[in-house]
Amino acid sequence: MSKATEITFTTVRNTGYGSAHYGACEICGQSTSVIYCAELQRVYLRDNEEKYLSPAAAGTYGDMHCLLKRHGTLRRDEDFERVAGTKRVTAQQFEELAKSAMMKARKA
Repeated sequence: MSKATEITFTTVRNTGYGSAHYGACEICGQSTSVIYCAELQRVYLRDNEEKYLSPAAAGTYGDMHCLLKRHGTLRRDEDFERVAGTKRVTAQQFEELAKSAMMKARKA
């Protein structure tokens, strides 16, 4: 069994294609040579203490400038190791994400 944590954050990945493939930026409506996908992720904890990510919302497709403006801090999707299609979270990454989530909660 897995348990959802309260830790959420946004990742970004390069789709490898531009507007000719994905259409215009979903935010500004302009065409761009590179489309990125920003996804809200949630950290889950398995019974064996393993931590992994799962999307908490559908992704937003757009140019990097617009995604940064809308989402603020973005973490690179490729920084999370994939094992059998699952994005894993290391102990160090979990500590950093938890600390960031606590600071965010204090500001709210």
